[in-house]
Amino acid sequence: MVKHLVHFSRAALQLALCFATLATNALAETGHRPSSADYDEAFPSTLREITTGPSPLTQAECEARPHALWISANWIEKGTFSDSEKTGQACIRYFPSAQVGQTPDAPLIYIHGDRVEPEGFKDGSYRQQIIFANQIAKTISRATVLIARPGVLGSTGANHQTDRRTPQEAALIYAAIDALKVRYGWSRLVLSGQSGGGGLVAAMLTMGRNDIDCAAMSSGAVAVRLRTIDQKFSNPGRDSTGRYLYETYDPMDHVGRMTTDPARRLFIVADRRDKRVSYNSQRQFFLTLEKHGQHALFIEQFAKAPNFHSLTWPGVRAVGFCAAGRSDDEIVALLTKNPDEPSEREILRSSPALKPL
Repeated sequence: MVKHLVHFSRAALQLALCFATLATNALAETGHRPSSADYDEAFPSTLREITTGPSPLTQAECEARPHALWISANWIEKGTFSDSEKTGQACIRYFPSAQVGQTPDAPLIYIHGDRVEPEGFKDGSYRQQIIFANQIAKTISRATVLIARPGVLGSTGANHQTDRRTPQEAALIYAAIDALKVRYGWSRLVLSGQSGGGGLVAAMLTMGRNDIDCAAMSSGAVAVRLRTIDQKFSNPGRDSTGRYLYETYDPMDHVGRMTTDPARRLFIVADRRDKRVSYNSQRQFFLTLEKHGQHALFIEQFAKAPNFHSLTWPGVRAVGFCAAGRSDDEIVALLTKNPDEPSEREILRSSPALKPL
């Protein structure tokens, strides 16, 4: 078992000050592979199933499943009149590419977006997730792990419909990443996330992780409060999950708690036409990173209609190029060379030479 405790201190205004107690006898990877090459597993994929929430699992049931992590985390929930410390356990599933466990290089950990489509989602099986992990790994020539967020794709610990963008979700993902590091012996990481997954990448950074070489947030929910203002949500003061904004973990509020690492590079990838996460909220997050001396690039991209939202591949490619040692100029050139896209786009760069505020 891998146990990880994450505590969100009141004095830090919801900012998580994370620490971990990890078991020294991490299980060998061979004990977590599926029983055969033909193994598959169908996960609940309809909106009704997602809204109902995952069925709880015991530690034994979790560890009997392929590519599963049993974790524990603590966090602070903000209340109307007082805060309260919460503890939760979860079974977090992950889906590795074929190279995982075969190379010491920093892997890419990819965090998917919100899975609350009214029609459900069609890629809700173990095998489909493994195929996607291998597609990413082949594209960027780097071992890749897809993490299933709590409440979907076999992961437990939270209700994905209502607990997205909360300290609870962030704490569980933080613990899962640490557990993966123990299991595979990694010391450094590369992160990429789309939409709500981009918000979780930002959460990992603003919670103080110091083991990240490159990170991309594509169409990321990185400024929760500003997004609700920009998009004029029907319930003022609430996130799209129905949660009050004070209940959410908003990375924008915690940029000042990020570690300083001039070698680390961050990428914000956004489409100004995005109908799900406002362009302005992502741009303002970049400007806040810049004010605090973080090495970051903001690169306008062009997603497909009707929502102009899905930018998974530009984000993945950005961190792939970054991890391969490409310069900022080279990465911008490689991400903007499509002749079928508009020639004018916004590119913003922060200088790592700036001193943090």
